[in-house]
Amino acid sequence: MKPFDLTIQTADPIHIQIERFLRNQIQCGHLRAEDRLPTTNELAQQWHVDQMSIQKAMTSLVRDGLVYRIPRRGTFVKSAGEQKGIGIFIGATLTNETAHFYRAMVRFLTSVINQVNGGQWQARIYDGLTEVQAGPDPQNSALYKRLAEDVRYGAIKGIIEMGGFVHDLRELQEAGLPVSSWGRDVFFDLAAFARDCVELAARRGIRRMAYLRTIGKSDDSGADLRMLREAVASMGLPFPEIYELKSEGIMRARFESAVHKGVLRLMDCWQERGQWPEALLISDDIGARAAAVALLERGVHVPSKLTVMVMANEGIEHHYAVPVVRHVQPLKETARILLEILRLRMRGESGKQTPIRLAGSWAPFSVEESGGLRQEEICFEEILAPAGNSLPSAEEAQARSVVEIVQEGADIGEISDGFSRRPALRDFGGQGWQ
Repeated sequence: MKPFDLTIQTADPIHIQIERFLRNQIQCGHLRAEDRLPTTNELAQQWHVDQMSIQKAMTSLVRDGLVYRIPRRGTFVKSAGEQKGIGIFIGATLTNETAHFYRAMVRFLTSVINQVNGGQWQARIYDGLTEVQAGPDPQNSALYKRLAEDVRYGAIKGIIEMGGFVHDLRELQEAGLPVSSWGRDVFFDLAAFARDCVELAARRGIRRMAYLRTIGKSDDSGADLRMLREAVASMGLPFPEIYELKSEGIMRARFESAVHKGVLRLMDCWQERGQWPEALLISDDIGARAAAVALLERGVHVPSKLTVMVMANEGIEHHYAVPVVRHVQPLKETARILLEILRLRMRGESGKQTPIRLAGSWAPFSVEESGGLRQEEICFEEILAPAGNSLPSAEEAQARSVVEIVQEGADIGEISDGFSRRPALRDFGGQGWQ
């Protein structure tokens, strides 16, 4: 086959067919390093396609490090040494509005990968895996075909998994590529978030707290509940009210809507009882955004009536509608450690003991937001420590006795109604507010 002998089919989008064809020609050696590709106009005329399709295909090849462009000179094939790639597998679709965390992680991962070996390594992004795998025919999807070709021709040397993996692709099974995984090898330390919140509350004279705890986060061992119990006991504070937010298996937009309705119902319960928490701890930034809107709608003054502490992420600036105190998780450090673990495994070395918990720190905030607390009083160092053992069965049973705000698999109406039928209070290992 000649290097540019392509017949356009009708099944897949034209730019996908062009990208796949050129990728194969490069990886099979029909197009060699430093070969100059025909111009966009020349290829459009030869293949009888529009120039926009050619440009979209070239943009993907440039992004994946297979070709490079020199203004006014043309597009050239990169040398083989520059084509080694790290596959980033993402369950979410990056174009979804609520995929803030994954877009930020892709930025940080791409940055640290591009610094390896003088920029010879390239990040290759495969997002939307969850949606594709739930479809009727994943094997024939454009994403699977692209991934299979990349693995077959050695374009991927290792994989960083971010909430999505392809277990049913034969090429991946045969390749046995090394993998590092967010959620298994590295995750954020919920226990550190819980401890820091209690310490900050104690310094501000806050006693009554409510904790909206996300179920489905990577660290779901119950360590945060143990830490809460230890921290409040050491400071003579009542144990917080615990409310669980089930996020696993629920689209983020639906999750946000459900949390909004759930927090409105919580405020009804607090109002009927005549006693509100003084601080609201939220371990999910999207959930916090929904909770903040609910507080704004009810006219709750933050922070004079209620201090809101949020587990947030580095590099993501949400508009929360009310002042919040952000406990920022270190995404850049997370990306660096995931790549370090992967490179050690690519060399056949054991390296770091995993899993690794990464703890964040309080972001600097103003006097108005902090209610007079000085900034230097809340700056903690980031913590890196091996994960501990999982909860014993008795404590695990207690952890599952908390109030559920969001029911897994329920639609918006069921979530709202299900929440309203549940009791407003149920304690975990404590006597509740005094």
